[in-house]
Amino acid sequence: MALRNYLICFCLLLCCLQGKVSAQENLFFKGSQISHLKVDEENIAIFNRPVTNREYIIYLQWLRGVLYPNYPDIYLNSIPGIDLDALHKASRQSSRNINEINAILNYCKPFVKDYMFNPKYLDYPVVGVSWQNANNYGLWLADRYNEYTLIKMKYLPFCYSPTENDYFSTDLYLAGRWQGSSIRHVKTGDPLNPERDFNWSDNILIPAFRLPSRKEIKAAGDTSAGNDYFKPYPFSKKNFLAIWEKRFLNIESDNVLNLWVYKEMDPNPERIIVSGTSKVNITGELFLDLKNQTNETSLPEIYKQNGQELKSIENYMEAWKECCAEGLNSTPVICEDKNGKPVLVTPYQDLQAPNYKEFSVFRLACALKEVQVKKHKK
Repeated sequence: MALRNYLICFCLLLCCLQGKVSAQENLFFKGSQISHLKVDEENIAIFNRPVTNREYIIYLQWLRGVLYPNYPDIYLNSIPGIDLDALHKASRQSSRNINEINAILNYCKPFVKDYMFNPKYLDYPVVGVSWQNANNYGLWLADRYNEYTLIKMKYLPFCYSPTENDYFSTDLYLAGRWQGSSIRHVKTGDPLNPERDFNWSDNILIPAFRLPSRKEIKAAGDTSAGNDYFKPYPFSKKNFLAIWEKRFLNIESDNVLNLWVYKEMDPNPERIIVSGTSKVNITGELFLDLKNQTNETSLPEIYKQNGQELKSIENYMEAWKECCAEGLNSTPVICEDKNGKPVLVTPYQDLQAPNYKEFSVFRLACALKEVQVKKHKK
């Protein structure tokens, strides 16, 4: 069974120029502001807006439908502020169904229901997310972006009910091990091998989204933090996540949020009713280089300083098998080195992750190849 670890970096596909400009509407988010810069000859784009509650709920609902049935802790561990030990204890001692979202929220801190799932605050920054949660989200987001790209190019169908065995995974696709279905393939012109899947050199797929490093934030001249982020960031229907958003949630009223896993299979939503709002304070931001106290900017070096090992992409399956032997959440992921070539990064060694302040926001960053910069400047 091929499951990948939702761990490690975030990457954002945008133009790269010094200064701040509006993002293209058809790429990510309407009206969003991007800082473009070069750090040590590498094209970097840093998103100034944080990830919102709505976007994170889409992620949770996807996990719930695809992985929760057989791997519930992957989903549950992704919910901010959850007391997983208390939830498991209650599940063992009770005959009632505590798998429903309203029951699960009883074992979370109040801000999760009253703020995160509150219709009034769906487009405000998600908070209480750990470093590892943020990186897991970014890896998932890159898969959804790459999947959406191939759907839009009519190479893949939209899969309404993916499973743990066939959901789109960028690294498995590149390794030739993805078990999903395709509509068509790339024509090669070679009569002996007339079709193939996309590969890295086609510059179609992106690696994983990641958190920005401290030096990247500094190079962008962005010193904003904390309460500057506590405002709404409207969700655009041109956001590539909209294809999933309309399947998972809708606002019934100012205090009722409806959630589905799959509308076709179960048209009756779960209704989350909120009666109030807990006061939320944003006190910090998450960065990629948690342990890095130097001026190092090379992503591979930052990964190494965070206790991660780099391996060659050519030996993907061997590395995957080696890491999987250590547990479900131990598969490697793909990132780019400073030359734009894909490399494998083994999982973060400290799975508990460093303890950060309870309420933290996070945003996205990326490294781009020149050909991708030119393509998206059009």
